[in-house]
Amino acid sequence: TIWYFTNANMSTAMNYSAGQLAGEAKTYYQEGAIKTVFNYEENLREGLFREFYESGKIKEEGEYQKDLKTGKWITYDEEGNVIKTEKYKKGECTLLVKGIKFILLVTVSLYGSMFWSRIFTIMR
Repeated sequence: TIWYFTNANMSTAMNYSAGQLAGEAKTYYQEGAIKTVFNYEENLREGLFREFYESGKIKEEGEYQKDLKTGKWITYDEEGNVIKTEKYKKGECTLLVKGIKFILLVTVSLYGSMFWSRIFTIMR
């Protein structure tokens, strides 16, 4: 099935099998460049997901398992530099790193009471 923008360019292309989303799906920017590419299995996103800038350069990539983010997800700037790395397990982010230089775990004291918290301080 294909959907179109009002300018007649494709906006979305998806496949159905036995009434369920199946196979490769693509979304597009209004001017025609590919925005996302991913797969469906039985109505659920499954496997590699890639999002692109309008220039065609990769913006984000990662994997889905039964419609939940899993494993490493990487976000890039338009020059191709990594700006964020996330790790997922069953759709929950278990680690977030920005600019990958180092992470500092900090304990926070607030108004004399101790609140223990994991704070990821990112130094670029």
